[in-house]
Amino acid sequence: MALKKTQEIDNLGIEGNYHRVVQFNINFDSNDTVVTFQMYKNKATRDAGKNPTSQQIQREMKNRVINKEVIYQGETLSLLQVLKKLSYIALKEWATEEAAKQVDDTTKDNEVAFFVDATDEL
Repeated sequence: MALKKTQEIDNLGIEGNYHRVVQFNINFDSNDTVVTFQMYKNKATRDAGKNPTSQQIQREMKNRVINKEVIYQGETLSLLQVLKKLSYIALKEWATEEAAKQVDDTTKDNEVAFFVDATDEL
């Protein structure tokens, strides 16, 4: 998904019309959300794996994104709540994988494996 609108990069004569979210950062404690958009010449350029133009927009979205309500597994939750829940689920799944590795496995991440038996605190 992207936004389509033609834009020229100032003083360069380069145009693009495909604006895509490329980075999304959330500070869960302060509810700060920063979203970075980059412009590609067009969708075909993006689909071909080409680099975006130098045009980049980074904006603080405050509560415009994370407080939007979504339905997740039958519950109405804010996007922030869903992202937190999914982050904990993913960490616990990863911890299970890491804990299953042999002690002498040099790829084992013990800091992640630590959470293998963590319980959910609501």
